[in-house]
Amino acid sequence: SALHPSRLLFAASKKEGLDEAFRSSGVLQQMMVLMPTPPPQGEGKDAAADGARAAADADSTGGAALRPDSWRPVEELIYIAGVIKNVSNFVDNQQWLVRQGAVATLVGIVRGALDASRRPGSGDSLGSGSDGDASKGGKGGASSSQRHLAQLMVQVTGTLRNLCLNKRHLKPFWDAGAVDVLLSLLKGYARHAELMLNVARILGKLSLSDRCRSRFTRHPPHLQALLRLISVHPSHATLLVRVCFVVGNLTASNDANRRRVAIEFGAAPPLLRAVNYFAKRFARRDRAGTGDSKGGDGDDGADDAGGGGGEGKSAEGGRRRGAVGGPRETEEVLVKAVRVLANIAINAEVGARLAATPGIDVLVSLLEAADVSEHEELVLNLVSAVTNLSFYARRGGGGGGGGGAAE
Repeated sequence: SALHPSRLLFAASKKEGLDEAFRSSGVLQQMMVLMPTPPPQGEGKDAAADGARAAADADSTGGAALRPDSWRPVEELIYIAGVIKNVSNFVDNQQWLVRQGAVATLVGIVRGALDASRRPGSGDSLGSGSDGDASKGGKGGASSSQRHLAQLMVQVTGTLRNLCLNKRHLKPFWDAGAVDVLLSLLKGYARHAELMLNVARILGKLSLSDRCRSRFTRHPPHLQALLRLISVHPSHATLLVRVCFVVGNLTASNDANRRRVAIEFGAAPPLLRAVNYFAKRFARRDRAGTGDSKGGDGDDGADDAGGGGGEGKSAEGGRRRGAVGGPRETEEVLVKAVRVLANIAINAEVGARLAATPGIDVLVSLLEAADVSEHEELVLNLVSAVTNLSFYARRGGGGGGGGGAAE
């Protein structure tokens, strides 16, 4: 069994300064060898069966799954994947992993884990599950094997998040069908805050590309599942920043997505509730705690290094770390959420509805409270949103969209 040595290596991988040694000594390579690999296609007497099974496993996620029946016990894989995640914070290790084809391997593991979670009675190495939310823990919630499966995906998506930081590493993500696999996680694991945060961080990077945005456009239920996170985690600042950043990218120039967000999927009320909640915190200028958000694409990476994962830290731990946030992150939620409101208000029908929505006046209150010299991006987004909405308030819903989005 590799469990005991993997635990020891996981503990060592959390120490500063050892990342390069893990690669130069060959330990990182051995960890990758121990991970499941895609089944060979077109060779040997079982090639036809392998191909048929892989096609079935691919389901709607667009690629071949790593067959769960060939996996090591999932507890071993958690620690092995945790080692890889921890040392993948080092840039040279990221480059090495991408060259070794780690993206395809890791995406295949997530795809296989998703397949296993849909198959009750799949064995001790994996969890049983259903199409419902598999992330509910505690008494009456998911089984221990299901929680192990989720924790494995936390480690794997944590590594994928590190590997997507460099835009030169994105081609393997497209080749592996990573976007569809990640979006498939949103349905079954929406309540698992730690896993959803990793997924949202990856999507934040990938959604800067039209190749990612087109997947949402062609499959609207993906957008609906992403928007659901706003209601499921209404005070989780770290997660909301990333989710709203992605939604902002999807609505910046796509009018169909603007209608979907506001009308088909009814996301305006939960968005406004989030804005109201964080606007109250912003107005109080609560200086207790520290924020870690740095703007840009809403991804700072502050909590990806070291601890968190293979020691079985739960989703509840992730919520405690990210919920509410400090002053900087409170402002960053507002920046990203107001950007979404400004974007969707460009659509005439949406803008008219928003202008008449109770609670929309929070935008004016925020604009009065924000000092442009200290909160420039927030003020610009607020001006865009208020300008767009004022047009419909004056004209009764006719005409076009006004000032446009701030980003």
